[in-house]
Amino acid sequence: MCAARSPQGLPLSSSGTGLTYARRLHLSFVRKGNGSPAPTFDFEVENRRNYPRLPLQFPLRIRRVAGQPSQVADPLVTLNISSTGAYFLSPIRVDSETPVELEIGLADPPRGRDRVRMRAQARVVRVDSTQKPGWHGVAVSFDEIAFDRDEA
Repeated sequence: MCAARSPQGLPLSSSGTGLTYARRLHLSFVRKGNGSPAPTFDFEVENRRNYPRLPLQFPLRIRRVAGQPSQVADPLVTLNISSTGAYFLSPIRVDSETPVELEIGLADPPRGRDRVRMRAQARVVRVDSTQKPGWHGVAVSFDEIAFDRDEA
């Protein structure tokens, strides 16, 4: 999906007639008899995701891989996260479509507050190679999400 912008940098939106602002601007040039060519417009490519990813780093633990306890004992870190999934680096390769159970720490307890963790049943949707030897980029899609709170 592309979003057009007028020469003044204004977004080109649809009108009630279905004509975009760009088309109406072009028609106004033609009707006025301006001998000049039609205006040109810059197009920006927008993010196609329905749920934007946020570049937030939360501690992450892989609890289970395909129903078996995970071999990864050390906590990992998310590179980005959205309401529907996350991306992180993992020292183990997990195949696409593999179910995983994750625990993501959302908030450490400030004074007198609870610790908040998100537990997610997810499935791996993509595995990337990385420049870091022995590590793999893992994209997961959340199937079920639950939140746990611990007393501080």
